[in-house]
Order: sequence, then C-alpha cells, then structure tokens
Amino acid sequence: MMAWLIALLVLGVLVLVHEFGHFVVARWCGVRVVRFSIGFGPTLLRWRRGETEYALCLLPLGGYVKMAGEQHTTQTRAPGEFLSQPAGIRARIIIAGPFVNVLTSLVTLWTVTKKPLCHATVSWATWKSRSRHKPQNWQRCKKARQQVLRLPGQR
Repeated sequence: MMAWLIALLVLGVLVLVHEFGHFVVARWCGVRVVRFSIGFGPTLLRWRRGETEYALCLLPLGGYVKMAGEQHTTQTRAPGEFLSQPAGIRARIIIAGPFVNVLTSLVTLWTVTKKPLCHATVSWATWKSRSRHKPQNWQRCKKARQQVLRLPGQR
C-alpha cells in the first residue's frame, strides 16, 4: 500500500514539474494562462491569483495548463492568446514541459549519484563499446560503470 502512495506522490511531482514548464514559458512569452490544474477528478483545492485559476484535484495522474485562445473556436486574435503567437513561441511553450522533465531527471540522477552527468554517460558508452569489441577491457569498463552507478554510502 505504501509503495502505491509513494508512486502516486512521485507521479504527481512529475506532472507538477511538467505542467509548470508549460506554465512558466507561456507566461514569459506573454500568453494568458486561464487555468493551471494538477490532477483530475473532484477538485480538492481551488484559488485564483491574478487572471489565473489554480486547482488541485483528487488523482495526481495528469494535469493541464489552459491558455487563452488555445482552440480555434475561442480564438479572438488578441495578443495574449496562444494561437495568435508565432509558431516558434508556440513550439517553445509545447516543448517546455518535456524539457523540464528531462532536466529534472538529470538533476535527480546527479543528486543521487553525486557524479558529473557527462562522466556517467561517457562511462556507459565506453563500457558498451568495449564490452563488444575488446573482451580484455570489459572488466575495467564494468568497474568504471559500477563506480558511476554506485549510490552514496555504498562501497
């Protein structure tokens, strides 16, 4: 039971970070955000700050950022609407969510391993390439890989 709660909490954090990426870039680009919501199902908590409504719903398995003028039916070509922005700005807003997820995973990996991320990548690539082509170097590369993947406090 506890594992399910931890999994829901971690997933909720990932959803929050993802949607926050969309939200921040949309605001920076001058797009009006109507609603920032985490979760789905019944709304547990709702508040308004400025022109944005924030909501926290029961199940943290998803979320969304509703921007003004997101759909053609509601578009009025006002400057703060999503579809009235140039394609490059819209692409930045769309890509911001996954980008922040990748950034979060890299920071988490660095925090857990306390090793530079480039070292982990190079060691993994070295281990994979040498294990196929030069069996005599396999043990050395395997040892380097284990050092990178070792958690703090392990020997």
